[in-house]
Amino acid sequence: MGNRRLVFNVEDGVRTRKERLDLDSTSADGHERRAGRGGRCRARTAGCGEDGAAGCRRNDCRRRTRLGGGDGVGRRLRLTAAAGSERERDAEDLHAAELFKTRSAAWHAAVTSPRSMTTTLLLLRHAHTEANEHGSTPRMAGWCDIPLSDRGEAQLDALRRVSLGELAPLIYSSTAPRATRTAAAAGRGRRIVPLRSLREISCGEVEGWLVTDVARRHPDLWRRNLAQDDPDFGWPGGESYRKFRQRVLRALRGIAARHCGERVLVTTHAGAIAQVVGHAKGVSAARWECYRPANCSVTTVECDEDGTIRVLDFDRRIVPGVTAAAGARRRAG
Repeated sequence: MGNRRLVFNVEDGVRTRKERLDLDSTSADGHERRAGRGGRCRARTAGCGEDGAAGCRRNDCRRRTRLGGGDGVGRRLRLTAAAGSERERDAEDLHAAELFKTRSAAWHAAVTSPRSMTTTLLLLRHAHTEANEHGSTPRMAGWCDIPLSDRGEAQLDALRRVSLGELAPLIYSSTAPRATRTAAAAGRGRRIVPLRSLREISCGEVEGWLVTDVARRHPDLWRRNLAQDDPDFGWPGGESYRKFRQRVLRALRGIAARHCGERVLVTTHAGAIAQVVGHAKGVSAARWECYRPANCSVTTVECDEDGTIRVLDFDRRIVPGVTAAAGARRRAG
């Protein structure tokens, strides 16, 4: 398989840093090639004037191939991270680099043949947590770590036996442990790529508080939140619903761009899925209560090359009938 160079740009508004990753190899026909920025053939012997895009056919010629050129060897990829600190964006770009390093022959075959530019994303909500328990006082569970409940543990057991069909070799997940554990149960050995941009909304200063305490200590803010008519509302120190939606959509479109024509599993949160469906349905980002899926359910969407998102299936229960008692028996055993 021909070699390729991946170029990653990290834009911080002031400068652009480029990191190049060379993966040199020899093509099947024995012609040694080196991926580069393009140009004419760099022949070892005089008289070769082949253009880099067309490709030199001489076995004694070492040429530079224009990325994305005529023979399909290599492609220039510009991946600009979505949001967060520069360190956070760099980490996401490194995950993308690892993605392409592990794709080998299957990826090469895909990029050199006609294929659909529409990506199917399976949005899986994490398993049941203690904050989701009926009869208990819910918490403001955004970025804080909430452990799985007995019912959630049982859902993971059931999820390991569920087939989601043919999927991409990587799973993308929120960095929250409740999401990564769910991704591991559904992934059947696939590598998990954790992305901070897939997390739940940040609740800022009230993160982890009991909902009753928030309503008592911040009654005005609580009423504004329940009104669900201001997309720019956000808890002190947190993010607004508008920015939350933008963050999640950028993350999903970035994933879709890296997996054109594939089916990709994405493990995330109720709020994130609600924002994706709300965007596709034309509902304001402030309407956080609309389209909230159940734990361990799958919502399927399509994302086109231009970023258009369509909902194919919402809130499909793939582990129905799981009870807390089953999870309690598992822990006791």
